[in-house]
This record gives sequence, C-alpha cells and structure tokens, in this order.
Amino acid sequence: MKTLLRRLRPRFSLRTLLLLPLIVGVYVTMGMASRKYGRADVSRVFEAEHDRGLPGYVCPCVFEKLRMDVIGGPNASPNVEFNAHYYVWTFGFVWKTPYVRTGRDTVGRTRSLSDAFNETSWASYNYFR
Repeated sequence: MKTLLRRLRPRFSLRTLLLLPLIVGVYVTMGMASRKYGRADVSRVFEAEHDRGLPGYVCPCVFEKLRMDVIGGPNASPNVEFNAHYYVWTFGFVWKTPYVRTGRDTVGRTRSLSDAFNETSWASYNYFR
C-alpha cells in the first residue's frame, strides 16, 4: 500500500516550481498592459478601417468589436443581428482574426438593449446604461 501511495504522489521539479509563478506573472502583466495600451491601439485600427467605437476587452491581448444590425421591424422575430470581430494585440501590432461570431436576437420591450448586448458579448460593455 505504501508503494502505491508513493507512485501516485505528484512530483515536481525545481524547474516546474520556478516556471509556474513566472508564467502566471507574465499572464497577469500582459492583461494589465493590454487594458492600458491595447485598447488605444485597437481603436486606431478601427479608425483606419473607417469605423468607430471602442473595443471590448476579452482576455490578455484579445479584443472584440461588436456590430449590431437591424434585420427586421419591431414585430419581427429575431430583429437584431450581432457580429463580433476579434483582434489580437501584441504590444503595438494589431491583427484582425478571420473568426467572426454572429448571433440573432429579439430586442423588445421586455428586455433592455443592454441586457441583450451583454448576453451576446464575451466582453463587458456599459454603453447603453
């Protein structure tokens, strides 16, 4: 029984114990740098594309841009389509990814536009409050 417990015990090398905090620290630092500098760089890319708006922060070095289009009248169901485009920021360089997430929703009197917007977005937006 003692040999079984000895085999099942996880073993860590000194290298693993030193690399794990380093990786966590780099991830947290990239998140702070992304929020401070990345949003402005991605906004400049939006202006270059002749579009406006602020990017939403998804995770370190990843931003999203939501676009909402009306596809029907007030009684149509669904009447709003959301398109999310994703951008990767790497300390000054911005790349638009080919991935686009789409969704359709009904915006009516029972739900506010901010609730529908927040449910379809991975980022947090406070534009409509």
